[in-house]
Amino acid sequence: FTGQDLFNQIDGGAELFLEFGFARMRLQAFARGKSELTLNAYEMESAASALGIYLMKMGKETPFAEVAARNSSEEVQLTVVKGRFFVQVDNLGDVPAAKAEAVALANTFLAGVPMGFSLTSRSGKGISSGSAGRFLVPWPNIGCPTGCRSPV
Repeated sequence: FTGQDLFNQIDGGAELFLEFGFARMRLQAFARGKSELTLNAYEMESAASALGIYLMKMGKETPFAEVAARNSSEEVQLTVVKGRFFVQVDNLGDVPAAKAEAVALANTFLAGVPMGFSLTSRSGKGISSGSAGRFLVPWPNIGCPTGCRSPV
């Protein structure tokens, strides 16, 4: 999802993300039996924008030490910020997935998220954080963890 398409995904919540500099969103669901995890990764225009969204969404910060970035998490949702990415992993299947599976999904995505200021432009050429324009970082490839399937 990019730009105004965000309204189709998060009804009533898109304004906040757009105000903070939303660039694009990746939504990916994984299922095993009756368990389902959904990864919602929002790429923002800057790390400060992602942090702003995180601070507004986290509630009381209750981190899971196993998550490889700043986070505020509970069994049904992990809320994470790293670089220009605000990430939520929802654990809302009929049968909750194990905490370890939710953490593994978050960490697999986070492993591909750069922390530094070296970004990639839409043309694929490297640019610095001081350059004007909109930056898009290549999405980390998370594939499908062992034993999962796409929900029907």
